[in-house]
Amino acid sequence: MRGIGKRMVGWALRWLVVIGSGVGAGCQPSASAQPIPGSAAPESPPRGMTLLEAWDTLAAWGKTRPAEAAIALLQSTDVEGDTPAAGQDGRRRGWSAVLVGRDGAQWVHMVDGRIVGQAARPSSRFRPLFRPRDLDSPNALTIARAVRPDFAASEAPGRQGFHFALDRWEGREVVLVIGTIGRWPARIGLDPHTGAVLFSQIETAARTLPIEIVPRRDADGSGDPDLAGG
Repeated sequence: MRGIGKRMVGWALRWLVVIGSGVGAGCQPSASAQPIPGSAAPESPPRGMTLLEAWDTLAAWGKTRPAEAAIALLQSTDVEGDTPAAGQDGRRRGWSAVLVGRDGAQWVHMVDGRIVGQAARPSSRFRPLFRPRDLDSPNALTIARAVRPDFAASEAPGRQGFHFALDRWEGREVVLVIGTIGRWPARIGLDPHTGAVLFSQIETAARTLPIEIVPRRDADGSGDPDLAGG
């Protein structure tokens, strides 16, 4: 599955697009993916969800399908009205996922905890993921900001604030935290079960570059961020 990991790293920022008039204009992770058909925005109060809350909601929905479907990709998305403050608490209103089952794969889009769009997708590139045991998006953001103090929220249209995803990288599952470092889009990849930092990258106009991790140092001189307090 090494190819899937490289594909994920290449487009991890590009699918962070505004979801049209609130929802439904789509997420485009690859050239083969098409926008999710539009739906009316849900008439419910704004409800930010963590990565694990979004996982649990979408996984439960997948189990209700005629051919039970499992999550193979999970990513937060912008919705209308999002600002650079979005995701600062590890929560996002918009989430999209690829769910795979016996009858193929579907892109499913959720806003404020409600399914608002879905579309069939080719399934050959996807296989089910495991739910992270301990690492949720608030914890992941804490770790990312600890190891890179200059890691900041994005102000770019279509990827406002901090975004989060669960996918594969180099054959292993990874939680992504996506923001900016300096003027460049940046992402930090974490092990979804331990919180260990797997990679950090910026995306320039020409290419994707690795960046140095700056370990956090506590008062006693110890350093690595952990999952506590998230």
